[in-house]
Amino acid sequence: GYRSGMALKAMSLGIRADVTTISGVLGELSKRYSVPITMVLIPNREQLFGTASYRLQDEVSEIAQNSRLDVFDARSAFESVNNIRSVFLPDWHFNPRGNQLLLQDLIGHLTKIGAPLPDGLAS
Repeated sequence: GYRSGMALKAMSLGIRADVTTISGVLGELSKRYSVPITMVLIPNREQLFGTASYRLQDEVSEIAQNSRLDVFDARSAFESVNNIRSVFLPDWHFNPRGNQLLLQDLIGHLTKIGAPLPDGLAS
């Protein structure tokens, strides 16, 4: 089963190889079909509360960028939040405010890289 503590540590060699392979295939498909791909890395609650590192996102980001994929690391979306608990529902999923912060930051990222946005989402 899922062990959350393991998700916050460095990737095993097997997982790293799998992520590298998947990223490589996505990077090649993106290039071949001229379709940009952005990998979105969303922090979990332990990271946002400062009790866990962002090592996993840092590793995945490096792999994705080496495969020529765009990466949006959403940790910056929450930097201005004083009470991080205020962006979560009781079950620890993001509430509408948390989701809105993520969406606004993602739209800003996509705008910055010149990606086309659907009607009604332009910042």
